[in-house]
Amino acid sequence: MSLKSFLIAVAAAATLGGCINTNVSYSEILREDQTFNWNVTQINVNVPRSLTTTDRNGQAPNVDIIWIEEGPGDTYLQVQRIFEEGVALGAGRLDASLKGGRSVRLEVEVAQFHTLTRRARSNIGGIHNVDFYIQAFDANTGVALSPRSFIESDQKASGGARARQEDAAGYTMRVAIVERIAGVVATWLAVAGDDAVLPSHRILIGR
Repeated sequence: MSLKSFLIAVAAAATLGGCINTNVSYSEILREDQTFNWNVTQINVNVPRSLTTTDRNGQAPNVDIIWIEEGPGDTYLQVQRIFEEGVALGAGRLDASLKGGRSVRLEVEVAQFHTLTRRARSNIGGIHNVDFYIQAFDANTGVALSPRSFIESDQKASGGARARQEDAAGYTMRVAIVERIAGVVATWLAVAGDDAVLPSHRILIGR
């Protein structure tokens, strides 16, 4: 069975009511023998201005981008910087010291960045829906080294007292999302090892 078709389900119990499924999926996962000598030297992140957003404090507004943790400002730029950090962290697991390493450029386009509103964060929590496209190119020749792949990287997000405890400990929504992006990118690049984020994780929140 290939990684692409591999399916795993895990269940985690929590104290809050409701059942929420979260998915991690890859339209393509690269091979280790393909990426082992890559050295990511450039990362370009596009957050299209056509994606919808709002500052409405509902439970789950029906828009593409929800991001409130960093406060007022250019939300699109804030999301871009989160992706730049996360992708760089994941790509940093590549062995750039290998002799003859190939310089690689990653092109990333955000499709959805729907995290929690203040209302959701303060009560029941929910899911960070973070989806994007990614493709690798030879940084010198511009030749495509991979298909343009779609990655769905949903993640459970705490609410209420647990969220306040995580914030106090420094495990903010931003930290969690950067780590998640890093994990799924490292998995896509076939360099995550035991930390690979496998497809179709199902998380059960309460009963």
